[in-house]
Amino acid sequence: MKPEHRIITLKHPIVISENKTITEVKLKEFPTAEDYLAFDLPGRNAQLIALVASMTTQDESIIKKMHGDDYKELSLICDKMAYPEFYAEEKPEKAKAAAEKKEQES
Repeated sequence: MKPEHRIITLKHPIVISENKTITEVKLKEFPTAEDYLAFDLPGRNAQLIALVASMTTQDESIIKKMHGDDYKELSLICDKMAYPEFYAEEKPEKAKAAAEKKEQES
């Protein structure tokens, strides 16, 4: 049976307190319908922060403290998992049109 999560090690750990540091996050293997609720929020950055939070089961306040490099990596992974058709290299025109439509909707 395939694991339900994969571990992503952060390049820049998040210091929460003197006694607590987050060094890795568990990323779901696939998005659930609930994860897509992130796209109901206005603004692309708010959507991606909510998506990363949902797919890692971390609070959004934790994601907002994440180093930009780690956040960009995770947001790209999550976005590709949620909408692989937007990243399809075989059909660049279709992917571009879908991305433009998605941008107009948000």
